[in-house]
Amino acid sequence: MKTEVYLSVLAERQAEILRGADLKAFVAFVNDLEARGCMALGYRLTGEIPVSRLCVKHLRGAIRVVVAFENLGRSP
Repeated sequence: MKTEVYLSVLAERQAEILRGADLKAFVAFVNDLEARGCMALGYRLTGEIPVSRLCVKHLRGAIRVVVAFENLGRSP
C-alpha cells in the first residue's frame, strides 16, 4: 500500500534550501516513505508526545526528518 506523504509548511521551506547530495538523500527518503511507510524510518520516539506515532530517519550528517503518521496509510 502506498503511503500519502504531505510536507508541513516548515518542512517545505527546509527542503527548498537543500542542494546536491542532501537533496538527493531527501528525495530518495520521500520516495522510500511513500513506498514502504514506517518501514522507511529508523526509529520511533517514545514518551509523552502528542502524536501516537512519531518516527525519525537520519539522512546525511546532521540532516534528519521527523515523521508523524496521521493513520496507517497517510503521513503528513
